[in-house]
Amino acid sequence: MGTDIDLTGYPLFAPPADLAEKPRATWSPGDAQRYFDWLMSVKDERADQVARVLGLDPGGQAEDVLQAAGEPLAALLPREGVSTEGHTVRTVLRGHDIETDTGPLLTTLGYALAADLGLLMARFLERARPDLEWAVVDRPKSDVDYRLPALQPFGPVHIDPIRISANLALGVLDGRRPPSAWRDNYLWWRDHYGAATR
Repeated sequence: MGTDIDLTGYPLFAPPADLAEKPRATWSPGDAQRYFDWLMSVKDERADQVARVLGLDPGGQAEDVLQAAGEPLAALLPREGVSTEGHTVRTVLRGHDIETDTGPLLTTLGYALAADLGLLMARFLERARPDLEWAVVDRPKSDVDYRLPALQPFGPVHIDPIRISANLALGVLDGRRPPSAWRDNYLWWRDHYGAATR
């Protein structure tokens, strides 16, 4: 399962080039809005395309669709062109040389698949909790999602389903998470806070 899926021509996750080349920490509010507008214009198409490639019914029950997504994606993730073995990072901490293995890494194609599955998961969360909406995270600057679109409000927090899905993919790739990770994550976010509150 997943090994016979043809990824030829699968579109990479490519925001406007000038934003992709600019460190996000330096994005202005206008830059963040342009990225937001771009993502909103492609999110449904991208969610549909990952569903097609993985053989899913995007109109089905969320937990069933995300469960069905896990196995073929888990089979795709180790493929050449979807991930790499990673590398060793050397740093000096208080005068001591430290080597850290990054573990496997997603390629741009692997990231696109994971991001798109995150967008499909977001669609299901929006259906389950209609009071959720996409908005730019504008504070604090220390937030990992600063200047990025996220689903808000989710109790006291927001969620970036793209970042979450990429992290899930890395966990599945290195064996820390099962292929059901997307379904499990969806159910946790859907149920953990109950209905989102403003």
